[in-house]
Amino acid sequence: MPLNAMTHVEVDYSLPVEEIAPLLIRLTTEAAEEEGAYQVPKEVEIEVNIAKEQKRSMQVCSNWASLPTMPAPNVTECCCK
Repeated sequence: MPLNAMTHVEVDYSLPVEEIAPLLIRLTTEAAEEEGAYQVPKEVEIEVNIAKEQKRSMQVCSNWASLPTMPAPNVTECCCK
């Protein structure tokens, strides 16, 4: 990890290259902490809620795309008489 990043952010691990693979194997094979074991920062919670809303909006839009289309009214016939 770049030293500059380490001075500004709390890091979980800082390892030599040869120790990264064994750590990744260990981390991916051990059981995860129970949900709620760590407090989620408010900023992350906000981002998650934004992402959920965007996903929901995309689902709504895809539903709209499947609706039958209606022809647009002929505006020249309506207002030019």
